[in-house]
Amino acid sequence: MYDLHNFILTRKEEQASYFQKFGIRGASVVFENNFDFRKFRELRERYKNLDLVSAVEVVAERKGEVKNAVDRFRNQVDLIIVNAQDTRAMRAASEHSEVDFIARAFVDQTAARDCAKNNVALEFDIADFLGTYGMKRATLISKLQFNLGLARKYKIPIILGSGAQNVYGLRNAMQLIAFVESLGFRHEEAKAAVLKTPFKIVRKNRERRKEIEVMEGVRIVKE
Repeated sequence: MYDLHNFILTRKEEQASYFQKFGIRGASVVFENNFDFRKFRELRERYKNLDLVSAVEVVAERKGEVKNAVDRFRNQVDLIIVNAQDTRAMRAASEHSEVDFIARAFVDQTAARDCAKNNVALEFDIADFLGTYGMKRATLISKLQFNLGLARKYKIPIILGSGAQNVYGLRNAMQLIAFVESLGFRHEEAKAAVLKTPFKIVRKNRERRKEIEVMEGVRIVKE
């Protein structure tokens, strides 16, 4: 299982040993609005038993911040994640095929169509649901179910992340699948979102980074 949206390695590194206990063999190292290659390389050396995935999360409040981040980081990291704080930023992310997924994704109909067209995935954090109660939790579930309907309609990839800030937020694959099934996911949808789609996104981007297009029709192929 790959958990592509958690913050343990950048905030609670001493708890990284718990990944294996939860069946997590691939984990993102999420840098917010920046990328520290030296730190990522050091982490990769320390945790050779894990497949560490380099990621930049763009906390975007304006439309232009999405494009700027893609231009800056796309060829440096495995994942470009957009955490949109504004409707225009969310729509900009959905329009950009270089964005891998929209984090904590609650999109509208227009953005959903663009996500499908540009193969931008929607990601949901389990931590958002486990950490809220009452009407706030009911609202989150309603939004998830609305977006799940859009994902089915437009065939948008969905991934599930723990959103963990520490070990108490981690979950194994069966726990994630069972939880989202209780929220309306079909079993095969849940399995794909936990076990298949995250790995496919990482593999696709790593293959793409081996072959960099320097100008139209001319590529540098890395052996």
